[in-house]
Amino acid sequence: ADELALADIVWGKLDDIVIAKEVAGEELPPITEYPLASVPEGRMDALGMMEIVTHPIDSVVSAIFDEFQTRLGEQQEYKFQLPDELAKSPEVLGLMKRWEKDVQIRTATAIDYGKAMMDNALLDYTERTGADDLLDFVFPYHFWTTRSIGEWAKRCVSEPSLAITYTKYRQLLQRNGLKLPSRFAGKHRFYTPWLPDYMGDAMFIDPMAKMLPLVSLIQPIANIADLSGDIQDQIISRINAMVRSKLISEEAGLQAIKAGSGKIWNSAAAEVIATNSDIIDPLSAMSWSMMPAPWFTIPYYFATDQKEKITSFPMTRQGRALAAQGESVGGAFGGILTAIGKIVAAPEDTLRKIAGMSPYDLVGDYYIEFWLSNMATEEGYDTDAIIRAMIEKQGELWDEAKARADEYLSYRMPGSSFISGVASGNPNGIAAGLMLTLFPAGLYPEGEMKQRG
Repeated sequence: ADELALADIVWGKLDDIVIAKEVAGEELPPITEYPLASVPEGRMDALGMMEIVTHPIDSVVSAIFDEFQTRLGEQQEYKFQLPDELAKSPEVLGLMKRWEKDVQIRTATAIDYGKAMMDNALLDYTERTGADDLLDFVFPYHFWTTRSIGEWAKRCVSEPSLAITYTKYRQLLQRNGLKLPSRFAGKHRFYTPWLPDYMGDAMFIDPMAKMLPLVSLIQPIANIADLSGDIQDQIISRINAMVRSKLISEEAGLQAIKAGSGKIWNSAAAEVIATNSDIIDPLSAMSWSMMPAPWFTIPYYFATDQKEKITSFPMTRQGRALAAQGESVGGAFGGILTAIGKIVAAPEDTLRKIAGMSPYDLVGDYYIEFWLSNMATEEGYDTDAIIRAMIEKQGELWDEAKARADEYLSYRMPGSSFISGVASGNPNGIAAGLMLTLFPAGLYPEGEMKQRG
């Protein structure tokens, strides 16, 4: 009240001064040195933003959608009246009939176009054939893959800019990741300072892999290219071994490598294929593009003595992720998560243990040894003890490395990033974790950074 009274007094004094000068005929001094209307009036952006903030727009948006929903079911009918003489003329009657047919044709065309666009985006599962039903026994989800390949091929041909833009996008990401391990090529870096220090301070995710179907469809092509390069490297290595064993001369080996063909090259290639038949296993190759049914793959891999290729079920991996996050969080909440996770993963983990299979699928103990090597860069860990743990595959260090490996892999499953953010108590971690938890995340541990220099 005192401030308002003071303001009234001040403004009253100013008004008195202005009125007195006007009565006396004195010219008032200019407010600024700029001439009147010489400076354009600024936009009231601040006031507009303040209005949006202070007046919620939820009610407006809700009203718009309610009106839209109401009118969506209404049949709009437009009527117009012509003079009787004009309406009864043969010319107008013929024109009206032609217009009526034209409207029907255009309506049918619009409906067909809309259905075609819907089928292009969602696929028309009513077009399934008998062959599709047969393939379902081995590849339950083949219909989406086989039909989407054709649809995306047509789309890329009709809109080349789509494929060009995506290619440039991938090249940009790969250039930005030149100083990172190859597994992060083409991924985005998101800083996550709330993670434990040994896990690093960033997550690497590829949102496009989940949001753009084209990425999933071209991934098998990239896998085939990687496989081709791996086979070629093995062939060259085999030729070098033949040179060292004096089976062929250096000149003959160099010529075979440069030519990529010939008797020596074909002989080395045949030996590589014979000793590494699993790398070109037909079922494994098909798995890159269409996920085979477990009732087919499991017996197949057991029959061909490749049981290490049997991957864990998604539910089991989710249970392991919950258990790993529970161990990391600790406390009552962590104990609950650990119990739930172990219960979920127990059935398959028990069967795998009976069958002598690793819970880490094809990679075996790689991730545990990976974390043992990272621990060797940290203070408080003896290198000789770590080497002994790698050999004996047991002990406190082995168990600690296994716990870290489980936590490391848990961030590839939904929910783990959010749980970690909540456990940190960091508001930014909670918000970022909620977003990142939707995508499989890769981590760059601090120990690995030190080893790579």
